[in-house]
Formats: sequence, structure tokens, C-alpha cells
Amino acid sequence: AGCFASSFLIFDGFGRRTLPYPGTPRRLLDSAGAEWVEQAVNTTVACKEIGCTANASLQAYNPAEQEATLCRLSIHVHATDFDDEWSREHIDFWKVNGLLARAECDPMARGCNASASRPLYSCLQDMPVDHILDPNGTLLIQGRINKMVDECPFEGNLLSGVAAVTCMVRNKTALAEEAPFPQLSAPASKAVPSVSANATIRCSEPGCSAVALINLDPTVAMMGGTCLMNITVVQTDFDDDLGLPEDVEFIKMDGAGSIVSNMQPGKNPCTARFQGNPLSEDELLFSLLTNYNVTEQMLAPPAGSIRLMGKISEQVDECASEGFLLDARVVVRCDPPRGLA
Repeated sequence: AGCFASSFLIFDGFGRRTLPYPGTPRRLLDSAGAEWVEQAVNTTVACKEIGCTANASLQAYNPAEQEATLCRLSIHVHATDFDDEWSREHIDFWKVNGLLARAECDPMARGCNASASRPLYSCLQDMPVDHILDPNGTLLIQGRINKMVDECPFEGNLLSGVAAVTCMVRNKTALAEEAPFPQLSAPASKAVPSVSANATIRCSEPGCSAVALINLDPTVAMMGGTCLMNITVVQTDFDDDLGLPEDVEFIKMDGAGSIVSNMQPGKNPCTARFQGNPLSEDELLFSLLTNYNVTEQMLAPPAGSIRLMGKISEQVDECASEGFLLDARVVVRCDPPRGLA
């Protein structure tokens, strides 16, 4: 029992029990004013047609009478034609107040057996929504099925689901009567920082190809932010003096195909140095791609991961950069939407 107690009740250096973790209901237990209680509200989200978009409005709380925090949204759907037996049969997306909450949901289940029960399958579980609730405490929920979902409707609907939001709420009137301190204005919401990641596409043989994987937290993109990609390559043997192609044949991205094709940086640092005209630091780098929008790829499953592949031509065969004939640098930066920056 003593071992359990010491692990469960954690104390600080003064022997005081530490506060519960921020963002948990227990943290609200000792708050001044009215008591916080859990409140749950749900609604159906459904549409009947092939390829249809379902819309539903859900008021999490009444801001005229209540204040709320720790609001979390879950979305579950009934199995209709999501078995993927003959094609990709899934829900294309779920959006909440115009922001992408889930890029794709595939329950992998079919509901054609009339005698069997129709359980609910999770598409979204306990997503925090405090930052996207509108001033009325409302969420507009949108979901779209693809055109392959075309049979076994549930109660006449090819897309049939339930959206539920749970918040910790308390009464504003009781708060004003019971609070021993003057009411303070709510603190301004914290700005959401930009995030970035980089990678290199490198290989050392003539005509070689290489792969790079960029991993980046997709939260900013999921909140409606924009992700842009920039690619530069170090000049090696790209002068093409003899008429044969010395170029970057391609840079390909999973989900988008070729984003750079037959690009010739045009210089050879070794030749330039031999001729007495060494390249400057700026001339050593050549831009292959500038501010290319990769938000869609950042949100596509698996969210937060982008795979690239690059290749040079066979004639690129000298003046390597740090031992690499292909030496490209990739940077992806995700900036939050203007209202959250």
C-alpha cells in the first residue's frame, strides 16, 4: 500500500501535493467560483446520396449563461459500404468549422447484413476544440464520402454518424455571486508557433537517385495553416558544356508525382575555379522549387510525413559537394492561419 501511495500522491519539496496536470478535469476542482461539471451534447451527421457531404451543427454550451473549457469532439459512424472489397470505399474527410480534423476515415466494415447489429466505428476521438469553437459555442461539422460508397445505407443514409462534444462547464451567474475576487478579463489566446523541418536528398554516383523523408508535426496544418516547401541544390557538374544533359532529372513527391523535371542548375564550381572565376556562396546554390504548397500532402495519411525521391542524369560525374554529386536541401515550413499567428 505504501508503494502505491507514494506513486499515486506525488509531493513537492515542501511536502505539498502537486497540482493535477494542466488540461485535466481534476485541475478545475479547486477553482474559485461555481462548480465545474461535465456536459455532453451530440447530434446525428447524415446524408443519403453517393458522394454526398453531410452537415450538422452542434452547440457545445450556451455562452450567454455558461463558460466552458476542455471541450473535446468525437465522431463515430455506422458501417454502410466501407468494406473496401472492390475499391477504396471511405470517408474523404471530416471538417470542423472549416478546419480539417481528419483527412480520411476508413471503418473497413460493411453493413449489408440486415439481421446483424450496426455498431459505431470511430473516426475522431477526443479532439480538443476549445480553440475553434465560434463565439456562440457552436461547431459546424462536415463529412464527405467518396463515390465508391454506394450501397447498404443505414436508415436510408450512406453516411450516418454521431458527433458528440464533451465540455467542462459552469454557470456564469453562480460564478459572479460566489467569486471572492473581481472578475478579470479572459487572457488572450496564445499564438500558435510556426513549425519547420528539413532533409537532404544525396547520392554520390553518376545518374544516381536518392530518397528523403520529412517528418513534421501536422497540428498547425490541421488547424488550417499552410505548409510550403523549398528545395535548393548545390552546384556540382551541371554546366552541360558538351551538349549532353547534365541536370536534375526529377524530384518526385508521394501523392503529387513529379514536382521538378529536367532542371539544369547550369554551373560547375570546379571548372569555374580552374578558369579563375570561382563561384560566390550565392552562386553555389540553385533553387529548384520555391514556396510549393504541400499542405494537402502534410495532411494525407500518414499525416505529418512526406517522402521525396530525386535523380540526376548520367552525365553528372564530377566536382562532388562533400562527396555527393546530388546534394539537395529540402525545407518545409508550416505557418498557422492569420487569426492564430
